[in-house]
Amino acid sequence: MLSAASLHPALGPSDWWYAAVVFAALAAAVLLLWPLGARIYRAGLRGDGTARVPERVRHKYLVTVDEVEKSWQAGELSDREVAHRLSEIVRDFARDAWNLNIRHMTLRELKAFRLGTVAEVVERLYADEFAREEPTNAGTQLARVRGLVDRWS
Repeated sequence: MLSAASLHPALGPSDWWYAAVVFAALAAAVLLLWPLGARIYRAGLRGDGTARVPERVRHKYLVTVDEVEKSWQAGELSDREVAHRLSEIVRDFARDAWNLNIRHMTLRELKAFRLGTVAEVVERLYADEFAREEPTNAGTQLARVRGLVDRWS
């Protein structure tokens, strides 16, 4: 006796369904990553592009850098501590200026996101922050961070 299952075996999914699933996954990835890419593009941080920073943000961070400099000149901070504080200031500045949370990013990630000048300043601060010998160029680092904040004014 013949059954219906022996006359009509189950069909597998078409290859088009696999293609549709891959396409949908790629589309979802693009849609999820689009806001981050658009934010970086709008911020003008790719390459040498510039973006305006609100005056209140720029002023806040220039004052913060001035406070670090005063503490350093008073002998309250070593050059290594100045580099550490400036590194935090640069990361906070990026957050407040362009709404980019880079506080957790490594230097490699900053470079991968093409954060240009921000990555360069952080890299130079790292050299002092993690140097074997006590660095002696806090004045240069302070000027470099001031230049970064002033650049987008």
